[in-house]
Amino acid sequence: MASPWTACRLGGAAPKAGALFMGQRFDPLLAAAFSTFGKLSLSPSHSLLIRCDDEVSGLVIENEDSRKYWPERFHRPVVFGRDMRYCYATLPELVGDEGFQPVIWIDPYEEIYALPIASDVNRFFETVSRYLDVVADEPDFKVRQVPSVAFPWEVPELLAADAALGVMIRAGKFDPWMYSGDEASARAIRDWVGKIQSARRNP
Repeated sequence: MASPWTACRLGGAAPKAGALFMGQRFDPLLAAAFSTFGKLSLSPSHSLLIRCDDEVSGLVIENEDSRKYWPERFHRPVVFGRDMRYCYATLPELVGDEGFQPVIWIDPYEEIYALPIASDVNRFFETVSRYLDVVADEPDFKVRQVPSVAFPWEVPELLAADAALGVMIRAGKFDPWMYSGDEASARAIRDWVGKIQSARRNP
């Protein structure tokens, strides 16, 4: 049977708020962002919103590919952006009371895992904006245009500003995607979570 998304592969606007996409409800804030921008890139290799317009539906391409090659638990996130090999995605099954979905950062290389980075799409854009402010002040970035501060690993204080995200992390909401690699990876993630919690307590 042909994929139900084949007709959209070469083009088509992003789904409307609450519409079904890959069998799940599409986040309303993400729908609004795509409706406004269609695509939002920081560089050729870094797209906060992958291209989704009348010619190319990056949403379909990215999410069909992820379902082909990623473990089943990673079929549920909806990929909407990419930073080189890393991905940004919403998690429909963790939808909040207002219908907004949290955002995760996915490393699909070798032992695939994800880190929670925002309680909703708007907070995601706010956090990335603050990260870009940090990067812009780096002397090395001004010379080479390459950030030396890695997102999200090296900016726990920025994520700590999202109180709702901290609540979800402490409740273990993201554990099925965070701790899916080996013990060394899990230990590094626990240390990272500890830095977020410490930054929250000591702003």
